[in-house]
Amino acid sequence: MQTRRLIAKPEDGRAPLSATEAIVLAGGKSSRFGADKAFARLEGQTLLGRTVSSLANLGFTRIAIAAPPEKVAVVGAETGVSLLAAPEDPPGGGPVAGIFAGLVALDQARADGNDEDAAQVAVLACDHPGAATVLSALLKHAEKLPPCDGVCASEDGERPQWLLAIYRLDFLRARQRELGDGRGVAAKNLFAPAKLLPVRMNKTQVADVDRPGDLENFLRQVRESNV
Repeated sequence: MQTRRLIAKPEDGRAPLSATEAIVLAGGKSSRFGADKAFARLEGQTLLGRTVSSLANLGFTRIAIAAPPEKVAVVGAETGVSLLAAPEDPPGGGPVAGIFAGLVALDQARADGNDEDAAQVAVLACDHPGAATVLSALLKHAEKLPPCDGVCASEDGERPQWLLAIYRLDFLRARQRELGDGRGVAAKNLFAPAKLLPVRMNKTQVADVDRPGDLENFLRQVRESNV
């Protein structure tokens, strides 16, 4: 069963996870949505702003947005949160290229501040309107994790959500060395070697937004299920 393959074994002695840094993917084309879905509004906020606010409210202090600087400036003004711009160069390389651009931005910010390396980094796409609930659950599990490469949301315990997760920085860096700039690499190929602890969430909690109707569907499901 897929869930069992994800579970890490606890014998390697590494410290439990806890995260205060994050990479948010917001540079996609949104072709099925018909416009930039990062700026689609839900309950008075853009999807990207909603994601950033969720991270800030949960105590994340360093947030890199994998998107052009002008987009990052807009969401920074919307939320009042200081953000790092992590544009792909060239743009359009896909989610893995965005994650690696985020790693570069976080590394540079740590170097500029003469800070120690973070142990873990949250990675999430900006189109998960239920991210606040999911991240809160991931952080609670991360505090008591067995040693592993990370903890990820898992729809009904079976489908890993690679882009709604917290990973060890050393794992991400190792994969970056192996995959180069990450352009054109599928997320599942980046995370295939990872030993992850899945956190069971329901379909509404891990829902993403691909089309305009998905926003209303999410709100309806929340009302019906009290997510």
